Amino acid sequence: MTGANTPTAPTARTGGAPRPGPGWRARLGRALPYLLLAPGLAWLLLFYILPAVQMFTYSISTGTLETGFTMSLTLDAYAEALARFANQFRNSILYGGLTTILTLLIGFPVAYTIAFRGGRYKNLILFLVIAPFFTSFL
Repeated sequence: MTGANTPTAPTARTGGAPRPGPGWRARLGRALPYLLLAPGLAWLLLFYILPAVQMFTYSISTGTLETGFTMSLTLDAYAEALARFANQFRNSILYGGLTTILTLLIGFPVAYTIAFRGGRYKNLILFLVIAPFFTSFL
């Protein structure tokens, strides 16, 4: 009994856009992490890299506001800054290095104590280490 209302076998699509191939999801899956990186990279480019490049080009330029600036490609400004502020640079590096060494000398034994020797006082020691970070909330 064949009638006008009997279902027929599915036929090929007619009209519209062609279906993507079977590998399009795999290709999208491989590219998706890079597509998700795009907004962050654009933000970094716009607000970090381009201003840094512009500051560097200004730093190697010579001239004044009245005469205009020309690209001189010389590092004389850096040499002058290093000569004028050599003591401050040296002190900054020295203080930073000493602070790093002291932090490591104090921090590693405290971390070891909390991790392996804290016993029933582990939470108290951890609280005493973390508490100073919450002083801005008080």
